[in-house]
Amino acid sequence: MPYAALKSELLAARDARQERLDALVRGTDNTLIQLALNIPGKRKSPPRSRELLYWGEEQLEAAFPSLLRLHSEEDALGPWALFLTAVEPLEAKRRCCGIEEQASFARLLDLDVYSATGEQIGRRRLGRAPRQCFVCRADAGECMRAGRHDRKRIDEALNQLLQSIPA
Repeated sequence: MPYAALKSELLAARDARQERLDALVRGTDNTLIQLALNIPGKRKSPPRSRELLYWGEEQLEAAFPSLLRLHSEEDALGPWALFLTAVEPLEAKRRCCGIEEQASFARLLDLDVYSATGEQIGRRRLGRAPRQCFVCRADAGECMRAGRHDRKRIDEALNQLLQSIPA
């Protein structure tokens, strides 16, 4: 698929996810958690990504005993799901950061927390460091912006992390 078409497809999927999230936020007074995978490159559902998603769901269910699944599907960005919890947003983000930091492969999870007003609760609000690059452990955003790692090295690191997910 040409780059422009892929970019368009990914942006459309992101917009559709945001529309779904916005609709659900309007209908609740609780905290929403979005579980997605943080997989770089064109292929958003590589082998073992389902195991990662299931592991993430299990960790969420353990961290949030009254968790309610509202939606799940797979789109151009990969598999994702939305959950509802009565836990207040800052505490929910603390728990989600703990899950993302629990194992090296958990770095491939993307757990976003939204308040009942639709505000996304970020790591910085909790005084936490930015997410680390899974290749070199520097600030992931800086590595992406600077293009520090070539595609081969990124794919190697990604495959190592995916292979370390428990069966």
